[in-house]
Amino acid sequence: MPETLLETKNLSCGYGEKIILKDISFGIKEGEFLGIIGPNGAGKSTLLKTASKIISPLSGAVYYQGEDISKLRRKALARNMAYVSQEAQAWFSFSVLEILMMGRYPFLKRLEAEGKADWDIMKKAVSLTDIGELIYNSLDELSSGERQLVFIAKALIQEPKLLLLDEPTAHLDIGHEMKIFDLLRKLNRQYRLSIITVLHDLNLAGQYCDRLLLLSGGGIKKIGTPEEVLEYKTIEESYNTVVVVKENPISKKPHVFTIPGQFNK
Repeated sequence: MPETLLETKNLSCGYGEKIILKDISFGIKEGEFLGIIGPNGAGKSTLLKTASKIISPLSGAVYYQGEDISKLRRKALARNMAYVSQEAQAWFSFSVLEILMMGRYPFLKRLEAEGKADWDIMKKAVSLTDIGELIYNSLDELSSGERQLVFIAKALIQEPKLLLLDEPTAHLDIGHEMKIFDLLRKLNRQYRLSIITVLHDLNLAGQYCDRLLLLSGGGIKKIGTPEEVLEYKTIEESYNTVVVVKENPISKKPHVFTIPGQFNK
């Protein structure tokens, strides 16, 4: 049986005294590809940030391999989990190579230089993400899609067992969307990298994810396979819009169609 990597139990999260989500309990097993979906303001990013220890739970707990992450040092957690934000960026004009090698920080002692093994890990991540032509560029010179691939590569250089991504294709064109999600599926299927990603695009979610967690109304509306979650009544209730769900003739996965003009009657 695959090991449960990450689990939340009775988790409530938010900011200050504002509770965004209540009583969230779910888990992801080793080798699984889980998508978090839901309408704007449902708490998708908040849940991911809480699961990765960027923000602290208001109540309940997050466990990584059975250990409460609040008791784990950030460096120790970073050797096992990597997080890629929605609009990954750096505050200074670093080169791509400098950004990439920051992924080895959890494994190095203070002032320790990278060794051959670290450089070999970097080269493998560069090859997987196909960014070899970019490594000597400044991050400022890159397009949004190229920048996102750089930060995914940086996350891979951490050699995580679990990769968490917050809308990795936000603001990207369809070509970059497919390139990134084809890469994520390859990492998941061939390298058994477990993945949790937040998505707005329901059809990307249905196409690539093993399971979907739908947030709505401050909690979990439904969790299950794409076929179970992307059911038209569930989507209409959660997004307050009329949809039609049909089977994609190529992948056989559910495809959600919106109905134009429904709000201008």
